[in-house]
Amino acid sequence: MKIQPTLLILFTLLISSVFSIVKLRSDAHATQQAETPPPAVQNSPQPARKTPSVSTTRDGQALLNDVHLKLVSQSSIRARLLQTFHEKDKFVIGRGEYLQAAPMRLKYTLEMEQDGGTGKLIQVCDSNILWSHQEISPIPSGLKPEEMSQYIRVTRRNVKRILDEIRNHERIDNSSQYLMTELGMGGLPALFASLSVNMDFGEVQEISYNETPCYVLTGTWTQARQQEWEVRKSGQREFMTQFRPAAVEVWVDQRNLFPMQIRYLRKHSGKLLPLFTLTFEDVRLGEPVDPSEFVYTPPTSITPTDTTREFLDRLMRQ
Repeated sequence: MKIQPTLLILFTLLISSVFSIVKLRSDAHATQQAETPPPAVQNSPQPARKTPSVSTTRDGQALLNDVHLKLVSQSSIRARLLQTFHEKDKFVIGRGEYLQAAPMRLKYTLEMEQDGGTGKLIQVCDSNILWSHQEISPIPSGLKPEEMSQYIRVTRRNVKRILDEIRNHERIDNSSQYLMTELGMGGLPALFASLSVNMDFGEVQEISYNETPCYVLTGTWTQARQQEWEVRKSGQREFMTQFRPAAVEVWVDQRNLFPMQIRYLRKHSGKLLPLFTLTFEDVRLGEPVDPSEFVYTPPTSITPTDTTREFLDRLMRQ
């Protein structure tokens, strides 16, 4: 059986979308308008029932910052996760769980089916080691050890060692949000910190989503970030450039400022259409979390790849 290339691309997008769709950068390091929910894509899941939107005087950038601060203040966040990836006239749905707890503990799981294969993604951090497990099945029998990596890949990153080595490195921005985003372990707080730096958010809309009052924020790339992208674009492979969002739309529960849905949008023929969507359901905030939930043990048939040194070298070259 051949590897499902679409699933591999999806894994790249999934990791990027939750653990940092865009890098958070300070000025020293370098310098998305939306339609209504999923019906813009043929045969996509029907959206939640909503009422017409009205404008509000709230500033989008300020509201996004409020959402970020609320996420940072939570002792724990647990939610069921639904991710929809839109590809031309079809879509792929993934389901999993998002779990976050202080200090720096994170767990993200997702499973999806596509083209006769099943993809599974697990990312777990216990505040010391960040594990990433990507798997595509069914796995043929009789594979040699070197062939298993085509179907299962496990990496580990020593977060504690990285933080210790770069703590006083003069070339690296040591701000906590920058590091959490670069490390790929910041979860939703780092994602929203990243969005606030890299995107401009304007007018806020108010919408009733499944009878829940919501704010809807739409962001597009800042001019500096767009210019940086144009410079890099020539060196990117075509399949990656087509998966870069042009805008982002965030649906926020007015009652607790939790982001119920994050929709990434692509530009096609002058229109903004869904690219992929993260929906958080059954959200529970501030509940006790057993530390054992952040324990990961790799399969005995796989030798994990340690990416700690590779990450440090890349970080120091920036």
